[in-house]
Amino acid sequence: MLFISRPTLGRVTGKWTIKLSRRVRLPDGGFGGIIVLSLDPNFVEKFYQAVDLGSGGTLIIRNLDGVTLAARGISGAMLAPLGPGAALPGAVARAPAGHFWGDGSRDGVKRLVAYRMSKQFPLIMTVARADSDILKAYRRNRVLYFAVAMIITLLVLIAIAVGARHQMRLADVRNTLRLSEASARERALKFEVKSHELELTLDYMGQGIIMTDAGLNVAVINRQTIELLELDESFHIDRPDSEETLSRLLEADEHSIGTDPLEHCSRGIQYLGSTSGDIRINQRKLSSGIILEIRTAALQGGGSVRTITDITARQRAEQEIAHLAHHDILTGLANRLMLHGRIDDAFTRARRCQQSFAILYLDLDRFKFANDRLGHQAGDVLLQQVAERLRQCVREVDTVARVGGDEFVVLQANIARASDVTPLAMRILETVSAPYDVNGSPATIGVSVGIAVAPTDGETTDDILAHADLALYRAKGRGRNAFCFFDREMQQLTLRRDMLERELREALLNNEFEVWYQPWFNIIESRAVGCEALLRWRHPRHGIVGPAEFIFIAEESGLIGRLGEWVLRRACEDACGWPKLVKLAVNLSPAQFVGGNLLETVCKAVAESGFEANRLELEITETVLIDDYERTRVTLSQFRGLDIGIALDDFGTGFSSLTHLRKLPFNRIKIDKSFVSEITHRTDSAAIVSAMIALGRSLGVSITAEGVETNDQMVILQAAGCTEAQGYLFSKPKPATEILKVLSEHTTSEIIAA
Repeated sequence: MLFISRPTLGRVTGKWTIKLSRRVRLPDGGFGGIIVLSLDPNFVEKFYQAVDLGSGGTLIIRNLDGVTLAARGISGAMLAPLGPGAALPGAVARAPAGHFWGDGSRDGVKRLVAYRMSKQFPLIMTVARADSDILKAYRRNRVLYFAVAMIITLLVLIAIAVGARHQMRLADVRNTLRLSEASARERALKFEVKSHELELTLDYMGQGIIMTDAGLNVAVINRQTIELLELDESFHIDRPDSEETLSRLLEADEHSIGTDPLEHCSRGIQYLGSTSGDIRINQRKLSSGIILEIRTAALQGGGSVRTITDITARQRAEQEIAHLAHHDILTGLANRLMLHGRIDDAFTRARRCQQSFAILYLDLDRFKFANDRLGHQAGDVLLQQVAERLRQCVREVDTVARVGGDEFVVLQANIARASDVTPLAMRILETVSAPYDVNGSPATIGVSVGIAVAPTDGETTDDILAHADLALYRAKGRGRNAFCFFDREMQQLTLRRDMLERELREALLNNEFEVWYQPWFNIIESRAVGCEALLRWRHPRHGIVGPAEFIFIAEESGLIGRLGEWVLRRACEDACGWPKLVKLAVNLSPAQFVGGNLLETVCKAVAESGFEANRLELEITETVLIDDYERTRVTLSQFRGLDIGIALDDFGTGFSSLTHLRKLPFNRIKIDKSFVSEITHRTDSAAIVSAMIALGRSLGVSITAEGVETNDQMVILQAAGCTEAQGYLFSKPKPATEILKVLSEHTTSEIIAA
């Protein structure tokens, strides 16, 4: 299950962080490791800056133990974990969502607390507002209520006084009338003053207010209502047509769900409303884009009170949060969550309308090299440019998502057949592979594409994505910058690959690997000058297995580091017992250059074994130079600084760049056996080998021919000036216990005879 830690202070960064971890299960249910993600609490809190919490409000995210993970608007006392008797754990135990009144025991502020427990994660979110903020409107308007009550009382007293005076003597009527007229003028003046105060109070409220009687006659309306409803500035309820206009507007509020609001307001009001308890809640979007929330409460005896609030900013904040939850922050493309939802919808349409759709899984080639060369900030700009190009490649009905660092997925909707995907795949290859200008620096990358078509290649979202990923793996294996469709054979190959990976891990634990050695000879002086270490796997069922069968699995699974370190250490230990003039050559995988600890590994193996560094030679292929040339050049120079030799293996089969020979510190070139095997019957191969030998001699670099199997081949090599050779003509690879016998021979002829 997902585990979310308490906020902890980072030892390196000195910043607060939250650790999220989940166990990784192997296909057989075993333990495969732990994925850990560090989350900055400030990143979460920034999402809620736009939420209006009032002066004493809080917004808190806690785990199920009541520990605060991220918060806004809380004091230090509130950061402590909630105890067993706290209100929140008790409320959550009764229902996963609800509300209660907080007693303010932590900071002295009473609040109305609303909470909800996440369905997907072990988290509880609470939003609270202080009672002072909730009752602020009431306290601000109680003067108004008191004034209205006083006016009503005054009117009742006037009526009583007038009735009493009617019972007085007729002789006092004239005098009474004079007194009443004076009193009426005085009371009218007081009433006018009170009414003016009431009007000012209503006009300075932040919300609009409309109060009506049972006949929909408007008794109270403030200026904020007129502004929010975009009514004319000259609007006043005393005008003959004002009551009719508001009456129609209010009737629309009562009955307009499902009707055309344009019948009631010339500026256009869109209804988005619903009801909640005894209060009716409507949301109206005006033609200007402003969104209003209108709450209507019925009064006893008829009539109603409406409050009108501008919630435009709140709506925008909610929309922004929703957008962030479904889109990649860097590129603005759909994220994995939205992509899964779109694929689920596509499956629903496919079942209902018999339509197909395709998933194109994209991985950028050489992006890591460009990112390291230009810098991570420029790498982000490059990803944004790639995202924009992908948008231009697809239709509006399609979806482009970023699902990883340099991984993208395209959902191509509504296709008739699998061949309809080919034009899009070719367009993506051409568009993404075109040169880029990143902040004034040129950059060139490629892209590999794996394609799966639903529902033929999968009937669930997870299956179709997994199968597209398998096709991507095949495309990268074909040389990259290509696309490949999924087929069922890939699934079987994947199963075999997974089984082989499990067996490799068991082989490391059970010590099933061995190091064999094949010597190479100076064919002029007839003596052995070195041995190449070759890995063998003594499989419990299949016997001796060569590295071609499993090295690529070790590289992809991350086992090559452990395996390469073991081979280097064992070979150095074995070579300590060889004659002092015999060198040891150990092959390095390109994957071993990733991570930055190769130099330390080699130095440790040499130091612990006691083997002389000047007798060690590391063999690499030109593939190592493709991904990160500069870092590789620095590493190789460091090896040469330690007097460790560097050999370029399989020369002639890769890029064979003369720049590499000129700039990199090679002291040996090994001619690939594919050229040596043809020198006796193809003149072009013989010419190429002769040119390689001449090139090496001119550069002062030793040349070793690989794969020599016949005397005729050796004679031609000697005639071309080659001095060193390796192959079955001299010796097959042998275990460490048998190689000493070969090394004890002194002449080539004796070795051949043996």
